[in-house]
Formats: sequence, C-alpha cells, structure tokens
Amino acid sequence: MPLAIETRLGFGARQTFAEGGFAIVDDAATPEVDVVPLSSFNQAGAESLTTIGGSLDEDRIAYRAWAEFMVPFIHSPLPPGDNRGPIELTNVELGVAASFKMLSWMSLDYEFRTSRQPQLLDAYQVRHNLLLTFAFVLAEREQPPEGGAPAE
Repeated sequence: MPLAIETRLGFGARQTFAEGGFAIVDDAATPEVDVVPLSSFNQAGAESLTTIGGSLDEDRIAYRAWAEFMVPFIHSPLPPGDNRGPIELTNVELGVAASFKMLSWMSLDYEFRTSRQPQLLDAYQVRHNLLLTFAFVLAEREQPPEGGAPAE
C-alpha cells in the first residue's frame, strides 16, 4: 500500500522511572559541565497519535512518520516554584523510519526519533538508529492443503 494514515485520540497514562539518573545540561558560557539529577514521575491525560506510512516496490521499501502528543492533566507534584500547566508539560514525540529489504533475509532499517518530556528534562532528546537485520527461519509451518485439514 503506497500510503496509509492512522489517527488515534484518547486518554493515556505514563510512568517514567528516572530516580538516581542524571542529565547533562551544559551552559556554554561556563567552563564547568552542569549535571542535574532526574526524578521519576507519573502522568495521565489526553493523548493523540498520527501515523503516516506505507510501502513501495512490492513491499521492498517501507516508510513511516509519526507525531504523538500527551497533555497531562494529572501529574506528579512539581518542585516548589514550578508553576507550569498542562500545555507547558505536554510530551511530544516525532519520528520517521524507513526499511529497505535488500534480500528476502536481510534489511537495512533507519529510524530518527525526537522526544520531549518536560517533567523529566525540558529539552528535546534525539535518537538515530541504523540497523542491519538478518532473518533465519529454522522451520516453516506446513500449510494445509486447499479445503482440507493439516497433514498429520
């Protein structure tokens, strides 16, 4: 299928375990590297996801792009002095992916993803993945004959 679009809306919940972790938020104006502790949190609220994808060249090339948003109307307490509301705490994830089937048993896959979780770290996090995937079938399931039961 050359193009398919899917949209979902609903209520979702998210739990992030980050206690004991640290992030580097370096300020170029100072010579020191700034490290901040991360905190775990829970959120629940309105969620939306839109995905556009498809395949070309007899499914040898597959592609997908997505945008996901979550507006947390319910969330763990913020630190004193942090008065951000649901819009400022909105989680965002954007991404694109492509898969190139090189042989029946090998594909090259690329994914770019950027996400922002303001209650964790108020900055976008970027991730690139490049995978060379090999498939090997140990045993194939025997197909039943047309209109009959599987062979014993």
